Amino acid sequence: MKNKLLKRNVFCAALLAALLSLPALSLNAQTMQADTVTSISLPVLEMDEALKALATYDSSTGKAAWAQLENQLGDPQNHPALEETLIRVINSQSTPDARSRACKMLAVVGTDKSIPVLGNLLRYGLKQNIHDVEAACFALAASSDPQAGEILRKVLAEALEVKSEDPAARVQIINALGTLRDRVSIPALAHLAILENSDPQTATAAILALGHTSSAEALNAVSEALTLNVESPNLQLLNAGYESIISQADFRRSETLLFNATIFQRIRNSKAMPDYIRCSALLGELRADSEAALQIILSVLRSDDVLLKPTAIAAIESLPLKFDSLPFLELFTGNLLSADDKSLLVRSVASRPDTYAQKIVALGLASPEPLIRRAAIESAPQAVTSSAVLKGLVQALVESPDDRAAVAQSLLRLPKDDLVDMGLIQLLQEFLGAEPPRGNGPEAQAAKVALIDALGKRGNPLASAALLLQSSSTDPATLKSSYQALIRTATAADLPRLTTTLLAIGDDTLRRSCAVYLAQFVQRMEDQNAAVGILSETLLKGNLAPAQKATLVTLLSACPTPESLDRIVGLQNESFPALKDAVVSALASWPDSTVWKPLLNIFEASDNTTHRSQSLRALLEIQMEENPKATADLALRYEALLKAANSNEEKKMILAALAQAAHPDTLALALSQLNNPVIAADARSAAERIAASLKTTHPEEAAKALELLKAPSAQ
Repeated sequence: MKNKLLKRNVFCAALLAALLSLPALSLNAQTMQADTVTSISLPVLEMDEALKALATYDSSTGKAAWAQLENQLGDPQNHPALEETLIRVINSQSTPDARSRACKMLAVVGTDKSIPVLGNLLRYGLKQNIHDVEAACFALAASSDPQAGEILRKVLAEALEVKSEDPAARVQIINALGTLRDRVSIPALAHLAILENSDPQTATAAILALGHTSSAEALNAVSEALTLNVESPNLQLLNAGYESIISQADFRRSETLLFNATIFQRIRNSKAMPDYIRCSALLGELRADSEAALQIILSVLRSDDVLLKPTAIAAIESLPLKFDSLPFLELFTGNLLSADDKSLLVRSVASRPDTYAQKIVALGLASPEPLIRRAAIESAPQAVTSSAVLKGLVQALVESPDDRAAVAQSLLRLPKDDLVDMGLIQLLQEFLGAEPPRGNGPEAQAAKVALIDALGKRGNPLASAALLLQSSSTDPATLKSSYQALIRTATAADLPRLTTTLLAIGDDTLRRSCAVYLAQFVQRMEDQNAAVGILSETLLKGNLAPAQKATLVTLLSACPTPESLDRIVGLQNESFPALKDAVVSALASWPDSTVWKPLLNIFEASDNTTHRSQSLRALLEIQMEENPKATADLALRYEALLKAANSNEEKKMILAALAQAAHPDTLALALSQLNNPVIAADARSAAERIAASLKTTHPEEAAKALELLKAPSAQ
């Protein structure tokens, strides 16, 4: 009996000590007891191991106990037991981290049973630990029980009586009331929203909470705060609050849309607001009241509010398509908008599909204002392409040299569509004739070249006929651009006409330049034999000048077939220098070894230094390709080259290639050149390299050669 009484006394003493000591702790206490809820406190000694593991949790301990609880959240049948456990954690001498976790879980499983406990924690946190205020507010804000709002309102009143300089607790409670959309608290929040009655952080939170509440009473409260706070010297500190109303507005609930639209309208009409907030408010207003979006935009554009006009113009692009662009056309042709605003307007309406938007782009293309014109040029590809837009782009090519590059880019970005290309082809006709509608001046010629280039890069075969007409032009730039364009648009059927037109060019230099482009076209033709047949037929017709034949050689070399090689070799004995140059160049660039004999003939017979150099380099390239599998025939070809060489420099080049052909006959050929003192060193080097390569396959020949090289006569 005495022992039982002693145990009871110890327990009561401990409980009494806990109850008496904890409430009296100061705000700055750092001990374990100072960080606990004291009104329903359980002594540490009374905790079982499971509760102790939960209550003593902090960032340095394991999460296993809490993880086990959290795993039970998915089954609603577990919620009552979980709630009881979580209440015990809060009512025990638990750590702030443990209470925070408990509150987060109570936000999910809590019922009316936990509301008083959370209220107790909220009051405790108000005096002891701001983290407990945050945790309790989080759980209370998630509750649907009316008691939650009642407790928050009462504790807010208590917090205001304390008049702490730190508004953190007040802000947390106000945020929770806003999340609950608690309309009973509107009068209190309305009072706090006026900066004269509170501090900037509290006023900001109150304005935001009123915004969440979304009622006529709240609307009037925010409006009054907007009006009264304008005169406050601390207005700038409230900007975050107004910005939050905009950024956190709820556009999902129909009952809040009108409220939001009205608030946003009042914010954007307040000239005392910062620019970025007014612009954000305008965008929020448009989202909140989409049916009135057009009228809102027009009201801004017709006003003298210069700041908001760019934002309103940018919003046009996202307007529903049921609104046409007629009002914007009227504004574009009027005087209410600056050049900057009009340039933005062009960009915003360009993608709209109605005819009024196309008209704005077309008018922009003809604008004398560079900024507007450039905007129209860059926006034209997004517009629904009309003849007026295409005509405006071509007109800009002629009349705006500074914009020509931008127009050329826009022409390429136009939709890949036959109707678009046919429109451009029709406009190209305006540059044809003795007195074309576009004129004959340098600006018109430059514009024509740019248009031809664009048609070529767009690559539509429909453009070939118009480009072929341009290929007979007397203007060098037009000729070059048309042939360059035809590479992409012409078909095999166009080759005869293209060849005839090319040969008709009188200027040799210009013809050679255009021939390079046509050669690229011939090279890409699928049927190379057909191309050679057309070119051969043209060549064999006769009555061609040597320069014209040289042009055909360039084209024939672009499709290397046996027939084209025969045609080129047949011109080998022509005496005209330019034709000879073309033949040698064509043979020297031939892609296979079938050209060996014609090239050797040139090397043997020509006294032209350039021709000899070209042919020798090409012959040695053929030899080098066969060096890895050297044969007696390869050695014979090297021998023929050495015989045809008429200078020691040529022989040195041949010996350098010969050194890489490992064969007994090439070894003998290298040794035979030791008698020439000028090239003896090159011959020795070649022989040594060949002998070293033959040690395994032909050891006897290699040994004899190395012995010979050691002899005094070979030194």
